[in-house]
Amino acid sequence: MTPHDEYLSVTELQIPSTSRTATLEAEVETLFGKKVLYLLRPGIHERAAAVLDRKDDTPTIEFRAEDEIEESTVFHELYHLKLLAEGFPIYNLSFSSAMTPYEGSLRQVYETIRAAMQHAHFFPIMRNQGFDPTAKSRSVITGMKVPQRGNRARDRGDFHNAADLFATHMAGDQIALAAHIEALRRCGWTFSVEKANQAYEVVRRLGFDQPRREADALVAALNVLFEDQPRAILQRWVANRQKRSTYSLNEAELML
Repeated sequence: MTPHDEYLSVTELQIPSTSRTATLEAEVETLFGKKVLYLLRPGIHERAAAVLDRKDDTPTIEFRAEDEIEESTVFHELYHLKLLAEGFPIYNLSFSSAMTPYEGSLRQVYETIRAAMQHAHFFPIMRNQGFDPTAKSRSVITGMKVPQRGNRARDRGDFHNAADLFATHMAGDQIALAAHIEALRRCGWTFSVEKANQAYEVVRRLGFDQPRREADALVAALNVLFEDQPRAILQRWVANRQKRSTYSLNEAELML
């Protein structure tokens, strides 16, 4: 049995596909010099995730086995792989001793911000290709019931709501954005709205169109959201962790 025997091809998954996805898949495979592999995994948190096999950098997309797989999901995850091949970094996150008790919550906020910045790269491309990348999130946002914040001390709910609204900003769906802001304001989450707006403006001002600029903008956005408590730090930039003729993998080490 080889290391990848449990993986499938896109044909074996029987996903309805068009030339737009096949073209992107071929581009990713050319960059990595390897076939993209697909894996069905029961019970995973995300509906789908783009990952690299840490042993040999094989580009892989994992799907939650219980869900129906759509072409837009495949295209979405292929683009995450393409950005990795173009040098947008693999992040390694660590936590100071003071922040270790809050690791789960901090990691969730970080993951939301990082994914949102990547989506801003390719959601416009998906729309040009005829996909609607925010259809599901727009449906959730326009129908969501936000709890009243009340007068309690600031807590992780403020930061999670801010990160989620930042993601809506970055997604470029104006209908969803207006509904999200209105829902949060109506229920008293004004701090979250202000922080999301500030983080969005900082990221747009700094730019994130190049790998290192993305890392710097990500750190800046986290520090806006958390008001520097904890303070995000880019500890180390590892350029060309894996250098090949057609792709180069960069790593960024962040500490909160």
